[in-house]
Amino acid sequence: MKPIALLGLALFVAACATESKYERILDAWIDTPEDQLVKVWGEPTASFKTEGGRVLHYSYVSDLQGRVLIASLGNGLTVAEPADGGTPYIAAPAAANGSGYYCTTRFTITKDGKVGQWSHDGNGCVAP
Repeated sequence: MKPIALLGLALFVAACATESKYERILDAWIDTPEDQLVKVWGEPTASFKTEGGRVLHYSYVSDLQGRVLIASLGNGLTVAEPADGGTPYIAAPAAANGSGYYCTTRFTITKDGKVGQWSHDGNGCVAP
C-alpha cells in the first residue's frame, strides 16, 4: 500500500474515534469483578479506599511525537517511553504544553468487589 494511502487510512480511523465510543466500552465494565478489570487494564496508576469500596485511576498521556509519558517527576518533567518500546528518557509533559493527549479514567469498585461506576476526563478519552 502506498504511504499516502496509509496516511489517509490512519487519518480516517483517527477521525472515527469518539468519546461516546469510549464511554460504551466503559459501560461494558459495569458489574465486572475488579480482578477481571485489572487483568485487562493492568495495575492502576493509583487507587484509593472510599467508604463504599475503592477507586482505581488509570492515566494515559502521549504526545504528538508518539511518546507515552509514563511517570511524572513532580518538577515539570516526565519520564517518557517511545511508542516503539525504546529506552525511557526525560521529556517535557505533553498535556502541559498543549501538544498531546491525556485521559484519566476512574472506576469505582463497590464493597462486593465489582465495578459500580466510572468517570473520565481528558482530550484522549476516545475509541475507534
